[in-house]
Amino acid sequence: MTIAKLDEFAKTGQKSITGLTQTEGFPANQKPARQWFNYLFNKITLKINDLIDSKLDINANAQTSSKLEVARLIGGVSFDGSKNIDLPGVNQYGNQSTSGNAATATKLQTGRKVLISGAVSGEGYFDGTDDLKLNLSGSATDLRVVQGSNYKITYDDYRRIAIIELNLWTNDAVSNQTQQETKLSSSKYGIFALPIQLKKRITADVQIVETNTSEIYNKEAMEWLTNVMPDGYQNTNANEKLFVRFKRWTGSDDEKVSAIATVMGIF
Repeated sequence: MTIAKLDEFAKTGQKSITGLTQTEGFPANQKPARQWFNYLFNKITLKINDLIDSKLDINANAQTSSKLEVARLIGGVSFDGSKNIDLPGVNQYGNQSTSGNAATATKLQTGRKVLISGAVSGEGYFDGTDDLKLNLSGSATDLRVVQGSNYKITYDDYRRIAIIELNLWTNDAVSNQTQQETKLSSSKYGIFALPIQLKKRITADVQIVETNTSEIYNKEAMEWLTNVMPDGYQNTNANEKLFVRFKRWTGSDDEKVSAIATVMGIF
């Protein structure tokens, strides 16, 4: 049942207790003034409405209570809030049936074996009670090959060595793939990106060949000398790029050739 609030009496009317002592009330032998009654009944309706606001409807829920409306089970024991309860296996002798996994724990219920295979191998047992320390061993014979559109990389993961075979170009003239030196008309150069970044380049070589062309080797390919420049040459990072000089030592025609680079380094 909802309790309706009262309309505020004399909400807009004249309300005053001027000339009236509240502790003595209405004086004898004097007709009470209308504003006195307005003041009195206005205060009464406001206080009644305050009481209605502070009390609960019969169907409402209290913010606090000494007892739950509906008792609940905790660990199989009924609890309504009116008194403490005892749980077997918690605060008194007995067993508390539980199931599921804890959100956190200091130890795994079932320890696990950690296996690592590939370039290196090893295994260890882990149950969460201590850090896992693995003794790894590598294969000194296994090689890993990655093939790209214009390159092949052979990885020795055990020694951290990579051999890059890179096709700089196929079936084209040297002059089309390089830039002309400003001081030497017979000398050209090219800068070529490696397919991976090395930690340290060890060796690099570029060969001009007749492969995939219609020319024979001694007609054009043998007429060029190549030289791969060292790290830092003209601000070139040798771990990322090849700076290659091409020098014609004989011949004059510019037939088509192919160029292949072989690079070895630490990755």
